[in-house]
Formats: sequence, C-alpha cells, structure tokens
Amino acid sequence: MSRDSDFALEVNIMTTTDCNFACSYCYEDNIQIFDLGRDMVDSFISFLKNYVRKHNIKELSIFLFGGEPTYKWELVVETLEEIKNICEENEIQLSTSMVTNGYLLNEQKVYDLLPFNFQFVQITLDGSKEYHDKRRFTKDIEPSFEIIINNLKRLLKFQIV
Repeated sequence: MSRDSDFALEVNIMTTTDCNFACSYCYEDNIQIFDLGRDMVDSFISFLKNYVRKHNIKELSIFLFGGEPTYKWELVVETLEEIKNICEENEIQLSTSMVTNGYLLNEQKVYDLLPFNFQFVQITLDGSKEYHDKRRFTKDIEPSFEIIINNLKRLLKFQIV
C-alpha cells in the first residue's frame, strides 16, 4: 500500500499465492500457499475505515494480484463490496484493476468487477502459442494459450483490455 498524495490511496491486494498454472519459472512455486482469509479482510476493512477517517482521501485504487487473483473469487468480490461501501460513505472515487493469467477470467467475473469501476486487466502471455504452451500450462499439464485468447476476445466488448 502506498499513499500517493493526501488525496489518493493505492492498495495492492494479494488474493492468494496459489495458481491454476504450473509455470516452470514461477517464483511462487516453492512457497507455502497463502490465501486471503476472512480475518485478514476484516482487519483490512477496519484499517481502511480508520485511515479514510483520518486522511482526506478522494480516490482509492485497488489492484488485485496473486498467484492467480481469480481464485477464492467470492471472497474477493465480498471484499470489494465492503471497500465500495466505505468509499460511498466517504465520497471516495473507487477504481479497481487486476493482473491475471486470463485462464479463468470469464464474462461473469468481469460483470462482478464492473460495479467497482473496473479500469483495466493485465493478462500475461509468453509469446506465440507454441512458445507459450511450452512454458505456461495448467497444473494438469493442459495448454492455456487458446483459452486465454478466447477469453480476451470475449472481454473486448467491455473495453477494459
């Protein structure tokens, strides 16, 4: 989390270190799995409420990342709902964004994000289909390139990619 000015706050939320991919180069491959839990969310929401009361925050930017931020999706959306409520109560402009491998980012998840002023999504690819699928495959060793590209095509209608 960083305070960019007296009026803007950017919060990066790591939703999990877990992922649906088994990339050979992943730095999170050998670490203990961490998941955003209800206790952590409650602590963060309490902190955020106090922070915005003490500071003249006008803009709040939430950036979701992980492992794969589309895991534990229900808790992510619940957390964003609570953040949105704080913003509405305090007249704060909320925006959200996310970095994802794009494999699980379907239309429903994008619809879930739209009420939180979803601004952009960064979807990672490793080059051509052949190169990508050799390096970035699912834990079940399934190729991922075509599914990600098809998800991107569906997402274009939202004009956020």
